[in-house]
Amino acid sequence: MNTVLERMRQAREPFAWVMLIVSVGFVAVFASDFGWSVLHEHSGLFETSRRLSGSSLGISALAVTVAAVLLCRLVSPVTSHARLIGKLVAAVTCLSAVIDLVLAVLATVHAPGGAFGVIVGLVGDLLVVAVKAAVAVALVVLSRARDEDQGAPPAAEQHRSGTPD
Repeated sequence: MNTVLERMRQAREPFAWVMLIVSVGFVAVFASDFGWSVLHEHSGLFETSRRLSGSSLGISALAVTVAAVLLCRLVSPVTSHARLIGKLVAAVTCLSAVIDLVLAVLATVHAPGGAFGVIVGLVGDLLVVAVKAAVAVALVVLSRARDEDQGAPPAAEQHRSGTPD
């Protein structure tokens, strides 16, 4: 049973890298789909924004990616690139949130359904943006908190400085 756990510990960082690449791929495919729809299908900027708003990075893919980062950061021992992976995932998540926020605002222009339809659509889109922003902030805070804990010298080294207790 120990060998299985050891293999899982060894696989968590490569899995996190793969999930980071998958997340970047989702955002890149989304951007190309958005550009293709506006430029080649002549769907219009506002209609395409309504159709694609909130979907630049799926919540399920984001959840798996964050779980992979948390495995690297919280399971002892911390992997060597856990801090970098966490910050990169936070950056991709933040980019996705900004894209979704811009699309949410654009989706309200000439939206069907009157004021009620616009408000309901905007609230739904802003909830997705809020979740992504919260994830990005949590990943950055987690990286900083863990780095400060690891960077502090142990208490025994502080007492060796020659100062009396």
